[in-house]
Amino acid sequence: YGFNKSHSAAYALVAYQTAWLKTHYPAHFMSAVLSADMDHTDKVVGLINECRRMNLRLLPPDIHASQYRFTVAAPDAIRYGLGAVRGVGLGALEGMFNERARGRFRDLFDLCQRIDTRKLNRRALEALIKCGALDDLGAHRASLLASLEAALCLAGQAERNAEVGQDDLFGLGAPLPDLTPGGRTTAAASADASFVNVSEWDVDSRLMAEKETLGLYLTGHPFDRWRAELDLLTGGPLDDLRTGRRCVAGLMLGIRVLNSRRGRMAVATLDDGTARVECTLYSEVFGQAADLLVKDQVIVIDGQVAVDDFTGGFAVTAERVFDLDGARATFGRQLAIEADLANTDRATARALFEAMSAHAPGRCPVLLRCREADAEAWYRLGERWRVRPTEGLLTRLRALPGITRAMVEYPPAATPAE
Repeated sequence: YGFNKSHSAAYALVAYQTAWLKTHYPAHFMSAVLSADMDHTDKVVGLINECRRMNLRLLPPDIHASQYRFTVAAPDAIRYGLGAVRGVGLGALEGMFNERARGRFRDLFDLCQRIDTRKLNRRALEALIKCGALDDLGAHRASLLASLEAALCLAGQAERNAEVGQDDLFGLGAPLPDLTPGGRTTAAASADASFVNVSEWDVDSRLMAEKETLGLYLTGHPFDRWRAELDLLTGGPLDDLRTGRRCVAGLMLGIRVLNSRRGRMAVATLDDGTARVECTLYSEVFGQAADLLVKDQVIVIDGQVAVDDFTGGFAVTAERVFDLDGARATFGRQLAIEADLANTDRATARALFEAMSAHAPGRCPVLLRCREADAEAWYRLGERWRVRPTEGLLTRLRALPGITRAMVEYPPAATPAE
């Protein structure tokens, strides 16, 4: 097969045009590329990482600002398209866009009364709440989701009243169902209805809801809480991989189990918020590590990193697999604890040593740093205070008053082979 010159010239022209657009109009170029691939989550993740590398901000979906596709919000910012939300199609959004042109939605109740809820239905509204697109409608996401039943009930009653030409004296329609555990509600900003009073989601719950509806973590990443620690072990994030023997760490997104001539093997995908990498576990390693391969849990893999000739990226061949606590116990050099003596007392000291006693004996030495206004001292605790540096221990230590830092430290990461 010969790649003729005219074909080569055409490709060269297209390559030059796209490179020129990406250089001079980066936000416009990337919003168009994201829109073209917004149905393919894996591609969107890679493109969002490219946006970050180009110092382009990705603004979250917004019921008042987003269009169906990704759009340019500023020379250095792209607004997430509502069409990239799972379960929300163009047909469901068209009526909302037309209604939005008449004026902003005051709150969730106003939105549900002004749209056709047969098209933009409960499932689509739940997805918009979970991804953060309705954050501007008067309450946090947990409250919006808990109040959706009441909002749809009110909208349905208003629609039935309109069909028979009946107007409620106060514009409230039928009484709202009481959905709170204690039977109490909080007045909404619009004063037309009331939001259910529930606790706000924690960070993990918010991020998991974003991943469910967008296919990715948008406003953060669950791995962020361990990034500073595990970068010391791995030598850097997944978007800075190099070939050679090294450790890699990330959340396990998924796993494919295959049957080979040597037995069952697996390919696990790790994600640390900067990139994704596939790790191959041959039969012996897979047999030893199968119980550790839990979706959405932190996994540390010690193995060989090589260039994948098929994708052009990197691939890892696993030799050892650890969960987070196992990696800390195997590679941890010491547990460093820092205390501000101005904010500690005997009760704190007693709780500190009780926590360590509960996780002893172990192999990890403890280094205690005590600070006062004009002095500080380091104490390396004796053999009897060696601990098992589990997540439970670190969480317990960090909750103590006056403890400003509790982190497992590692030897310098091995220099990757060039």
